[in-house]
Amino acid sequence: MNKKLIVKIGVIAALSIVVLNMIQLLFLSKYLKSAFEKINSERYAEVAKGNSEEITSELLIYHAHLDAYTKADVVKTKNTEKIVEWLKSVKSQRYTGFDYIAYVDEKGEFYSDQGARTNVKDRDYYAAMIRENKEFFVDHPV
Repeated sequence: MNKKLIVKIGVIAALSIVVLNMIQLLFLSKYLKSAFEKINSERYAEVAKGNSEEITSELLIYHAHLDAYTKADVVKTKNTEKIVEWLKSVKSQRYTGFDYIAYVDEKGEFYSDQGARTNVKDRDYYAAMIRENKEFFVDHPV
């Protein structure tokens, strides 16, 4: 056989292998990218679901602890002075997850168990609880 012909066949074979490898790499990279995106998407969904369940659980715990306040006999009297006095007297028993407990009257006057007082008539939670008569409202975290 002719030496030139052997070199030519060798070069064509080498180029063919390089081109085929490049095509294979392109297909593999597209497939792997799609597969990784799917796997990551599924993992992100699992993490989001887990976080959502944890937040929901925490909110239920907070809500349960708030029941002791909202269902107290003194609250049913709607006597602001007595309620605020009572809040301050049970301050040491407050759930550790709360920084403070407050009572807000129908005028929007806010009284905390720490002695703070302000008006919250313009707040979203006041509108939800008083104007919209919602039983439960979660505002944006601070």
